[in-house]
Amino acid sequence: MHSSGLQGPPDVEQSCEPSVRTWSPHNGMDLGMVPPPCPLQGCMLQLEFAFPVVPDSLTVWVTFSSQDETVLPAIHNIILLTVGGNNLSLGPSDLFCDTPLTMKLDVEEKVYGVQFFTMEQHLEIDATLLASKPNCVLCQKCEPLLYRLFRQPPFTHAPQGIILSDLMRRYEDRDVKHGGMYTYQVQTISSLSESEPSPPFTHRLGAPYCGDGLIQRSQGEECDDMNIMNGDGCSSHCKKEAFFNCIEEPSMCYYYDGDGVCEDFERESSVKDCGLYTPNGFLDQWATAVQVSHEERLYCPAEVAAGYPAITKTCQSKVFDLSDGVSQYAWFPCREAQAGYPQYWLKAYFSHPMVAAAVIIHLAADGTSYMDQAQCNITSMDPLCTSAKCHLKTLKGEWRVSCRSNPLVVPVNHDLSLAFFHTKAILVMFRSPLVAVSGVGLRSFQFFDPITISGCQSNQIYNPMGQSCVHYSCEAMDCQQPLVRNADVRCSDGGYFNGARCTIVCHSGYTLQIHRDDDIIKSQP
Repeated sequence: MHSSGLQGPPDVEQSCEPSVRTWSPHNGMDLGMVPPPCPLQGCMLQLEFAFPVVPDSLTVWVTFSSQDETVLPAIHNIILLTVGGNNLSLGPSDLFCDTPLTMKLDVEEKVYGVQFFTMEQHLEIDATLLASKPNCVLCQKCEPLLYRLFRQPPFTHAPQGIILSDLMRRYEDRDVKHGGMYTYQVQTISSLSESEPSPPFTHRLGAPYCGDGLIQRSQGEECDDMNIMNGDGCSSHCKKEAFFNCIEEPSMCYYYDGDGVCEDFERESSVKDCGLYTPNGFLDQWATAVQVSHEERLYCPAEVAAGYPAITKTCQSKVFDLSDGVSQYAWFPCREAQAGYPQYWLKAYFSHPMVAAAVIIHLAADGTSYMDQAQCNITSMDPLCTSAKCHLKTLKGEWRVSCRSNPLVVPVNHDLSLAFFHTKAILVMFRSPLVAVSGVGLRSFQFFDPITISGCQSNQIYNPMGQSCVHYSCEAMDCQQPLVRNADVRCSDGGYFNGARCTIVCHSGYTLQIHRDDDIIKSQP
C-alpha cells in the first residue's frame, strides 16, 4: 500500500511504543477488529520522494515492533525503486526501535522511491530519509549550516563563541586548566535564522565521565564502551541494557539471552539458555491435569497447560487475539466465551501433594492488548489441600502478570498457629481473556516436610533425604545402588553406604528429573 502519513521528518514522541503518527499494516482498521495476516510476500509499504537522486544512504525510523512473534527479521526485504526501472533488493534487516536503521548504498542510478516488506503486523515506521551523494545538482544553491559553540567561562580568544562549519562537528578545547569547571552550549545558524542554544553540558577537566572507557561504579556506571549510543548494550547513561552483558574496560557488550550458553549471572533469569530455575533446597513439579472455566477442544484445549511449560515460546504482550498457534502450547479463554464474562479460572492438579512453598505460573501471554495496554492481574490463588478438615485460606492480594517477569512466582506464607497441609491442586483466577497459561508449578521443600517431622516419635529422627522418620541408630547402613539410565554414577570411596556422596552426570541430550514417589532418579531426553 502507499502511505501519505509518513511525510516529513520523524515525529513520534516516544519510541518503542505504538503511535498514531506511523504506518503499520493494520492502519485504517476499526478499533477492536482483528487484522488479517499479511500475504505470503508480506505486507508492503511504498514511499516516494519529491526529487529522484543518486543515493548515498537510506535511513528508516522503525519505532515499534514485536518481532519476537515471527522468526523472520522485522523487515524481510527493502527494494529501491529506480527511475530506469532496475529495482534493487537490499534484503532483510534487523532493527532496534530506539535506533534508526541506516544503510550505506552503492547505487549509480537515480532512486525515486522505496518499498518495505514485512510479515510483522505490529511493525510501525515513522519516517524514511534518502540522502544524495555529494555534489548533487539539487543542492548547488544550498548553504551549509554553521554552529556556534559557547562556553562559560568564555573562550579567551573568542568571547562570543566559536563558529564551526557543518562539515566540522568536532572541536577540541585546549583553552582549559586542570580542575576547571566548564559549561558548553551549541547554537545552529542557517542563512535565515538562528536556533535556541542547546541544553548546557558541564564538565570538570580531569573528572571521570560516561564515555571515557572506565567504569565508575561509585557514580552508578555499569558499563562504559566509550560512546553514548543506545542499542549497543551500554546505554547513553552507562547502564547495561536489557538482556545484554558487558565485560572488560572499555566495555564489550553482547546479547546473552537466547545465545545457547547458560552463564552464572543468568542462571536465575534466562529461561531460554538455562531452563526454569529452581532454588537450592526446593523441588518444582508441574501439573499433571488441568480443569478450566472455558474449554473448546479445537480452539483452547485445557490439557496443553499440563506438564512442563513451553519455555522456548515467546511470551506475547500487546496482542489482538490469541488464536494464532498459541492453543498448541498454552490455554487461554476461547474467543466465544469472552463477551460479558467477568472472571476466568484454571485449576491445576499435582500427582504428589506437598507442603507448598510457592506457586509458579508460566505465561504465554500477559493479558495486555494492542488497544488497551493496561497490565492484567491475577485476582486470587487457592491452594487446595488433601484433607477435607484442613484450614484453607486464599492467598491474599493481586499479582501483576508481565512477560518481563515470566514465570510469575508467588510465595506461600503459612500461619504457624495452624497445622500444615499438603497441597494437591491450585486454583488460579483472572479477568483478562488475553492471559495464556503454559504451565502451573508447585514448589515445595526438597529436604523438609513439616507434616512428617511432627509425626516422628521420641526414638526417631527425621531423615531429610528420604523425608521420613527413622529409628536412631549408630550403625552404618548400606544403601541401595542408585538406578540411573542414560547417565554415569560415581560415589565417594566407591561404596553406597549411608552418607556417601554420589555424582550423576547425564549423557549428552538428557536432563535429570527426580520422581519423589519412589525415589528413583531417571533421565529423559
